[in-house]
Amino acid sequence: MKTLVATFLIAACAGCTGVPGQNGMQTERGAAPTRTGADCARGTPVPAVETLYGRWRVRIDGQPDASADLGPHPDYAGVRGRLARPTGVAQLAGDLDDEGTLALDESEDGRSISATWTLAMQPDSCGKEFKGTWQHAGDEATRPVVMTRLSPAP
Repeated sequence: MKTLVATFLIAACAGCTGVPGQNGMQTERGAAPTRTGADCARGTPVPAVETLYGRWRVRIDGQPDASADLGPHPDYAGVRGRLARPTGVAQLAGDLDDEGTLALDESEDGRSISATWTLAMQPDSCGKEFKGTWQHAGDEATRPVVMTRLSPAP
């Protein structure tokens, strides 16, 4: 009887605090959503790769602002998309590791890698901001880069 009462009280407390269980955490696309609002102050979990899908503002130090559109990679559990700069368009492909590090390869011609990106999810950003380095393949110049979510994928 005490076990039954304790189980009921634990379940009731979890429901009152707004803590969701693992069941029912799937969205229509099957990805667990990133936490928002007050949940982010408690610590942001590493987002699922699906949370990277959408439009991002890209700021690479010393270059004009750009935008990136990311979506699912057709061949593996990563992302693929395009980077639109005032000077042209490049292709992006990469993945997110278990620690929240986003690694992207950039290709200006669609065949060879022209730059690599290594970005870390920023604490308390709920997966909406990544900062790191952009490294040009030709001269190995390294510059700071910031990606900020503009809108999720439709």
